[in-house]
Amino acid sequence: MKKVHSIILISSSLITAGTSAAVVITTATGVNGADSFVQLGTAGTNYGGGADLTVKYGGNDTSGTIRKGYFRFDVASLMGASVTNGSLSLTVGINNGGSTNTTPQNFTLNLYGLNDGATAGGGILGEDWDETLITWDNGPANVVSGAGAGNSVKTGPDTANGGAATLIGSFEVTAADSTGSIVLAASGSNLVDFLNADTNDQVTFIITRTGWTSGGGLPNPSQGGSNLTFRTKENTSGHEFPTLNLDVVPEPSSGLFVLLSGGAGLLRRKRA
Repeated sequence: MKKVHSIILISSSLITAGTSAAVVITTATGVNGADSFVQLGTAGTNYGGGADLTVKYGGNDTSGTIRKGYFRFDVASLMGASVTNGSLSLTVGINNGGSTNTTPQNFTLNLYGLNDGATAGGGILGEDWDETLITWDNGPANVVSGAGAGNSVKTGPDTANGGAATLIGSFEVTAADSTGSIVLAASGSNLVDFLNADTNDQVTFIITRTGWTSGGGLPNPSQGGSNLTFRTKENTSGHEFPTLNLDVVPEPSSGLFVLLSGGAGLLRRKRA
């Protein structure tokens, strides 16, 4: 199997206590990175090997076209460092009006962070969900049926039976964001707080689509036929993987501080 070299850490100078460093983590970084989507209409089907991650919403909670996206990042390379600033970016794969309409559209999406330490139970996967096994029926924090199944996830403090999630924020993919465009899915204090709350070196984000509009005005959730995908780490067309760009301050006693203070450089990790 081909080895993929994913950049974990970039530092341009020697580091001292209190100095920040830049860290780049993708879903191809480390051993626990993953990306997939789940679909209501094919509730038991896994899509973890796909080159694109689809998010879709048809304006109701029963449409078989509904899809939600899952991303997990292996953040072991932070080695106990505190995140001071950061962003999550995604690469657009497809943006069109559906069917024969190839015109890019405008979309509104929500980004959630799965609660740290969410465990499996009751047939639902936990924070360590397997990319090759995740489906609509077992996706962590997924609202499988009923109110909210179309465009939301379970929220609250729960960590058992797949846990729940916290809304980090919303973001837009516009008609200007055609294939290959990189969009900002999250930045700021909500993202930083979520990352700093991690205790097990893996963080999962869930994306749902909440609205659509072909032009100006308020989002209209009823346009289910339009298509929006984001490229995954399995995509070989040449693009940015789902990416966390972070500024971190290593604790003086942390492995990251020891590594950086010993000399600047570029650290790479091989992924099978």
